Amino acid sequence: VIPSGQIGLSAPNEDADYLRALSIFRNSSIVQYYLFFTSPQLGVDRGRITLGAFEQLPVPLFSDDQISQLSQLHKNFSEREHDVLLNNEDVQEELDDMVEKILNIPKNVGILAKDFMSVRLSLNEGKSHGIAVDLPSLETLFDYGSTLRDELDMFTGGNGLRHEIVLSRSKELVICSVEFIQSDDPIDVSIEEAQTESSALFAYIREKIKQRFSQWVYVQRSLRIFEDSRVYICKPPRLIDWTRTQALNDSDDIISEILSAQRRLNTVV
Repeated sequence: VIPSGQIGLSAPNEDADYLRALSIFRNSSIVQYYLFFTSPQLGVDRGRITLGAFEQLPVPLFSDDQISQLSQLHKNFSEREHDVLLNNEDVQEELDDMVEKILNIPKNVGILAKDFMSVRLSLNEGKSHGIAVDLPSLETLFDYGSTLRDELDMFTGGNGLRHEIVLSRSKELVICSVEFIQSDDPIDVSIEEAQTESSALFAYIREKIKQRFSQWVYVQRSLRIFEDSRVYICKPPRLIDWTRTQALNDSDDIISEILSAQRRLNTVV
């Protein structure tokens, strides 16, 4: 029995694996991200997915191999469903990774969807608190640094130029240093706690990047400093500013600055 307000699908027994594959696909962050913007009631109070939005959901033409892999994934999750030690966030991460791999979904698309559902959505309905403004964990900063490094390395691929990423964090500010280094191999990301003597500097920079918008409203901005072969990215210690999505945006900004500087140099010459 399907309760009122919920949507169910039925099919002959021979299509059971297809329904399992569809269920896994439906529960991926990419589909949830899509439905958030197409289902009017989703994200509002007790959000629900409308039947119309579900019927308009674009579903890939799964190959037999994809159906087999996705249905097996569904069976695996079903067997682990009653495991009390199972963490929902870990399950979602595993599901998303497998769906992206099986369906060959671009990495950047997956990052955008996962960060939105796990971080940005907490600010829905004008909320100013929640996970999005929490302090970023070491794991989060490492993921940010790795994504930023990979994107920049891809931009300079084949030139023997790599990027060393060092993140310094305090309760006042997080500073990401990007240094251009001659190397054929990727350079590990480093994370360090700000030294005591740096805390005052961090607090000073944080105040400088806080823009007064009105008597009661302040807007936190980011600051980029270019120094020889280094770039410093300074931002508040909020999770929303240090996601992998933000790393993609920051890499685009750095690349844009490099190309603009090169264009200006060519114009002068």
